[in-house]
Amino acid sequence: MNDLIIIFLVIFILIILIALFAVLYYINDKYITYTNDVKDNLTKSEQVMNDTSRAFNKLQDNVINKLATVDDNQDKIVSTSHTSVRRLNSNLTNYFDFVNDNNIIKDISRSNIDTAKTYNINIKPDITTYKNVSSLTNGSQFVNICDANTDITKRKCVNVNIDNEGIFNIYTKNKVNANSNISAIAIRDTNNDIMAYFDGANKNISLGSNISPAINITSNVYTPDIIVCNYTYTKPITNSDNTVTPGRININFISNFNIKANAFLNFIIHEGYINTISIGSGYTSGSIVNDSILKLQSSAIISKNAINNININVVFKTPDIVDTTTKFTTNGFITLS
Repeated sequence: MNDLIIIFLVIFILIILIALFAVLYYINDKYITYTNDVKDNLTKSEQVMNDTSRAFNKLQDNVINKLATVDDNQDKIVSTSHTSVRRLNSNLTNYFDFVNDNNIIKDISRSNIDTAKTYNINIKPDITTYKNVSSLTNGSQFVNICDANTDITKRKCVNVNIDNEGIFNIYTKNKVNANSNISAIAIRDTNNDIMAYFDGANKNISLGSNISPAINITSNVYTPDIIVCNYTYTKPITNSDNTVTPGRININFISNFNIKANAFLNFIIHEGYINTISIGSGYTSGSIVNDSILKLQSSAIISKNAINNININVVFKTPDIVDTTTKFTTNGFITLS
């Protein structure tokens, strides 16, 4: 009985040991397999990491190269753009003055125009066009023709517009700047002499000239130029010493306008007595025209409203028939030749 128990215990122990060895073998096999799997995974992970690192390094190199290219291109763009901007600015300022608040802008690429203050463009060169040029005006917008004063507040300008009623207007009173009125408007001939003069300040219009106009209108009142003349004749006299006092025409005249120097005074005479004349002091030339006009050229200004006396030596055609008792009355007029 005891031997049977011992045998049974030995068999049981052997079974336990075999099972234990089997378990240990299984555990060891699994451990080795897991270790190999881990090692293999680590190897693969290391390979992937190395590949990733190489790819990243390559990408990094590409990025650095691209950045360097971008920087280089940017420098080129900046350099080229800056040169182009300078050239554009230079070209524009060669043709235009850009003025803001009475100051000329030298570099329009670096300046901000303050539109709250005055600003305008001045064109430097002459303008030539073979196309129609239209400037649209109305009661508050004008075409302005000004002098060359660089100070806008002192610049004298004439304003031109077609107003809302369709009337073409020329203003001596500046409609844009009250301090820039012009004194007058003159229309000149090919010799630069004035043919018509419009004095806006004094409401005076002179036609023909601004000095001795043929027509003068002041405040809508036309007063014609008048030269009124009285004249008498004196026959020649033979003196006791056989000297001869020549015959004369004695003229008194008055004008209602100033007669400029070197203008020709023309007196209408109808008697036909005079053959030739000798001019007196204060006159540079004289003649008889068509037996009916005595023409004298004055060397000095003859003032208006002053009585003027002229005694001119003459040679009569027929002295005996000269009427010396009558005071003749006539009119005069002015010519430039």
